[in-house]
This record gives sequence, C-alpha cells and structure tokens, in this order.
Amino acid sequence: MLKGKVDDAILHFRKALEICPDCWEVHFNLAHVLAKKGDWQGAITSYRASMRAWRTPNPRNHNDLGICLAQIGKTDEAIEQFNEALRIDGNFPDAHRNLAVVLLQLGRRDEAITQFKEVLRLTPNDPKIKAQLQQLGADH
Repeated sequence: MLKGKVDDAILHFRKALEICPDCWEVHFNLAHVLAKKGDWQGAITSYRASMRAWRTPNPRNHNDLGICLAQIGKTDEAIEQFNEALRIDGNFPDAHRNLAVVLLQLGRRDEAITQFKEVLRLTPNDPKIKAQLQQLGADH
C-alpha cells in the first residue's frame, strides 16, 4: 500500500515540476520520496536540483544528499555534504550523527566519537547515542 502512495507522490511531484521547474520545495520533496523508494541516484539528482533552485544554504538538503551519497558508497562526497550542513548549522544533530556513522564505517573511530559526543551535547537524552558511545568505550 505504501509503495503505491510513494509512486503516486513521485508522479505528482514530477507533474508539479512541469509547471514550476525552479520550485526548490518540489525538487526537495521528490528527492525525499525517491530516497524512501531506494532510488538513490534519482534522489541525488533531485537534491542537487533543489540546491540549484534555492540558493539559500539549507543544512537539511546537504544532510539528506549526504545520506544518499553514503548509500551508493560515495563516502568522501557524503562527508563533504555532512560537513557543509554543519558549516551552515553547527548545531544540527542529524548531520553530526550521519557524519559519525560514515566515519565509523571508514574506521575513523576517534573522529566518529567526537561527532557522537556532539549529538549527545545537542540531544542529551538520546539513549541510542549513549549506547553507541558506551559500545565504543567512550566516556560521555
């Protein structure tokens, strides 16, 4: 049932882009549903179109693009996007969390711990982050 709704949403967003090709919100929302569907390349294209259409830096756009890039193994580009999200908003816990996960996957444990600690600073009651830090043997 959800698959049908996602497919319908994709069709509606694409029709909306025919009317308003420079609407950053439509590109952003299309990217989001394409990512939900697992169409990482399509989502990447739409997130980038959203960034071109809306010149104001948006940390969520960079963060979500980073997630998609990480999904297809482009970890260096993903790290760049998470760092750009954090340059725009250094108190964005999702970008810190996603950066930490990619760093950990790359074996960059100490850098990952630093990012997880930032998440915990921003969301001090997050049990998942506390557990992650404990599993890594890091004080929090």
